[in-house]
Formats: sequence, structure tokens, C-alpha cells
Amino acid sequence: MNPVDADADQHANAIEARFARDQATLTARQGQTIMVFTLVTIVFLPMSFIAAFFAINVENWSGENGSGRLTVGYISKYMCKCLLPVQSNSTK
Repeated sequence: MNPVDADADQHANAIEARFARDQATLTARQGQTIMVFTLVTIVFLPMSFIAAFFAINVENWSGENGSGRLTVGYISKYMCKCLLPVQSNSTK
């Protein structure tokens, strides 16, 4: 191998190493961004669920016994029936 080819190979290796280093830096930055997003989601998702749960207008529904009011148990029963299949599918 002549010296010109060796210099070209070293230059190509240096460029590839720099590209790999830049990619690693971007990957680390994206990982930090995802972690911040996950932490924000962990905090606000349960709060928004609780707010939506208690914002249900229960006075306009007839309820299970026709009294005009829905109980928390009645609402929870149907919410759990809807959420459990979604949760079990997401863990597969």
C-alpha cells in the first residue's frame, strides 16, 4: 500500500469517527429529551385522568337505579372495562 492510499484511509477513518461521535451526541440529547417528556407525562397524565373522571356530568344521566345520579362505582365499573383491554394490549 502506498503512502497516498494510507493517508486517504486515515482521512476516511477520521471522518467516520467524527460522524459517529456526532451521532452519539445527538442520540444522548434525544435520550435526555425523551426522559424529560416521560417525567412530565408521569406527572400530568394521572392528574388529567382524575380531572376528567370528576368532570363527568353525572346529574344528566339516569344511573343504574333510575335515581338520576351515577355513583362512582358505576362509572368506575365501565371505565375499567374499557381501560383494561387497552392496558393488556400495550404490555405485549
